[in-house]
Amino acid sequence: MDLGYNTSSSGREEAIIKRRKRKKTTKKKQLPLPTPELSKETNEHGRTRHVPHTTGLWSGHLYIDVTIPEEAALLSQAEGWTPSTGSPHLSLSKQLYLHEDEIAAVAKGVGSLNLPPVFDLSFSELDCLINEEKTTRFLVIKTTSPALVVLVEEIDRVLKKLSLPTFFKDPSFHVSIATSDFGSTPALPPSPKPFTVRVKSIMLVAGNKYHCFPLPDPEEDS
Repeated sequence: MDLGYNTSSSGREEAIIKRRKRKKTTKKKQLPLPTPELSKETNEHGRTRHVPHTTGLWSGHLYIDVTIPEEAALLSQAEGWTPSTGSPHLSLSKQLYLHEDEIAAVAKGVGSLNLPPVFDLSFSELDCLINEEKTTRFLVIKTTSPALVVLVEEIDRVLKKLSLPTFFKDPSFHVSIATSDFGSTPALPPSPKPFTVRVKSIMLVAGNKYHCFPLPDPEEDS
């Protein structure tokens, strides 16, 4: 005697099993995550911008202009190194990203500082430094001076008030003259003849805006 319900129950179970099997074998396609585009603009100091470009946000920093005597002769002996682009300079801040009002605020703050008087910097020692991202090696000429420490401390006070990044905790003051990939290890060329640079001003650049801050010169004031 066929009661009928066993057959229909069996059919429903088979249909359920088939649907489950189809769900297990069906794979959803995953779309690749979008990769943010980075602006890699290089300014006249050879600094490369590695942050997303934002309208109204300008890359900048504070620095001292430096002239290196016989720079071409020195670079000709730097095998395996690529000469840095832009003019030689000594940085007094990290790379900053500033809005229009922040540029004006930094300029106003630095302009109101009690800057040290004109001073001399002596250069002679070559060294190799690595950037924070560990992507690039820099061939540099090092220097030191108590006046540089004072300048950085004063500039950091201004940047800190504006919630901007301050300079490195234990800075190694230098002028970069060439670069190489982090993976390579080119040798250091012979050190240059010692030379001296008289520092009469510091500079702020942000985008295409430049601000010059002269240091007090006792000789001119006398």
